[in-house]
This record gives sequence, structure tokens and C-alpha cells, in this order.
Amino acid sequence: LAIKDFQFVVKRAPDATFTQRYLGLALFAAGHSPEGRQHLEVFLAEIAKSREIIRKNAPRQTPEQREDAETRLRAIDKELMEISDMLTGYLKDLSERMAKADKVGTTEMVNAISTEMLAVQNLLGKYHEVGGKKPDGETPKRN
Repeated sequence: LAIKDFQFVVKRAPDATFTQRYLGLALFAAGHSPEGRQHLEVFLAEIAKSREIIRKNAPRQTPEQREDAETRLRAIDKELMEISDMLTGYLKDLSERMAKADKVGTTEMVNAISTEMLAVQNLLGKYHEVGGKKPDGETPKRN
């Protein structure tokens, strides 16, 4: 139900940044990660723009203005970290599934999981770039 509500809002207001975030997360939770990634990419692009605008243009003449700008940047960084943590957890889950698929010798499953892992790592790398952190972990190598 939440997915349909978020899709309704996004359809009518595609620039609703946080609706894109919540729709992306809901889709991930429902097992629709490719579509979820699309919405998280939109969220990332918009939040990156906001972060850059604040970083470059926020007034900083007074201590209050500096603190306000820093508070807003920390809030954005917190959002980025929450998504990054979720994607990292999902990668760990995929890695476990890859190990199980490797044991049973299901080549198609291993290839599908590997493709999904690469897509998620790519998105995770983008989140780390915007947040100023380096992505950790690499795609596990198959035996």
C-alpha cells in the first residue's frame, strides 16, 4: 500500500525528493531493488544539489549562520549515511546468497546476484562520493 501511495506522489510531483527516498526504500524492502535503485538515484542527485548549494551559498557571517549551515549539512550527511548503511547491509545479504548459490552450482543465479551486486556497489559508490567517504568492500570473487 505504501508503495502505491509513494508512486502516486512521485507521479504528480517527481521533484518530491524525500518521497523518492521513501519509495526507493519501500521498493527495496519489497524485493524490487532495480526500481528502488532508480528512485534512490533521483534522491541522491537532488540531495547532492542541496548539499552543494548549502556548502557554497549559505550565509556564514555570524556564528548562528555558520551553525545553521553546519546543522543542515549534518542532516543531509545523516540521510546519506542511512541509505549507505542500508545498501551495505543489502550487499552483505547478496554476498551470503552468492556463497550459497556458488555451493549449489547455479550459474544463472550466481550471475544474477553478481550483476545485482555490481549495480548496488555502483550506487553505493555514488552515495559515498557525495558524502565524501570512500566505499568499502569489493565484489567477492567466485571460486
